[in-house]
Amino acid sequence: MIAGSCSPGATQGLISYWNFDQNGAAVLDQIGGKNGTWNGTTNNHYSSSFSPNFNTAGNFSGSNDGTNNGDYVSLGNSWPVIMQPNLTVAAWIYPTKNGSYPLIIIGGQQYYGSSQFMLSYMNNAVSWVVNSADGNGSHAYSTQASASLNNWHLVVATLNGSSAKLYIDNNSPVTQTTPSGFQFNNNPTEFFVMGRTNSSNYAAHYRGKIDEVRIYNTALDSNAVSSLYGNGLGCI
Repeated sequence: MIAGSCSPGATQGLISYWNFDQNGAAVLDQIGGKNGTWNGTTNNHYSSSFSPNFNTAGNFSGSNDGTNNGDYVSLGNSWPVIMQPNLTVAAWIYPTKNGSYPLIIIGGQQYYGSSQFMLSYMNNAVSWVVNSADGNGSHAYSTQASASLNNWHLVVATLNGSSAKLYIDNNSPVTQTTPSGFQFNNNPTEFFVMGRTNSSNYAAHYRGKIDEVRIYNTALDSNAVSSLYGNGLGCI
């Protein structure tokens, strides 16, 4: 059990954990020391989460597509170290806006490019993308699973080398086999962010709340996802 946590479950293989239970400009990684920094003009980066009786969540103000205004968390090029194609990215999200572009929840700030992965939100759905190291924009997985606005959802995305899965809440996952010749990118060069998509063509910011973000160096199975969902309700 993580000291000072709310028994979130599924801690084996956990290498980074941002619980958004701080105040101020820093967003602390409780496990791996990959601390982030708030950017943007909103004074209150934290808000009440699932219930006033529980903890706080990151509050992302969003912006109109095509602008560079809005709150986001930057880790710079300080990616959690994942050297092999076995990983899980998990977060609780409360989206309040749809956008014309994929709005990054967590991952590389460009939808394709020299990043390892991206979780994004657009059109009432979450997308899970894992890029290949060949630099040609190919990817292991890019699909969508429904997640409605103005509700809390647990999002869990996994990759185990041969297949990728995307879970929303405690539902059965969407699964896809990785393409032939896929090369996992173990040397990402893009900035690692939460809450912003940014490229030479557009900038778009996620609007809503993000909480209890976790990265694992293993692919969680459905039992572990169920544990995250059941125990995590007391953490958001």
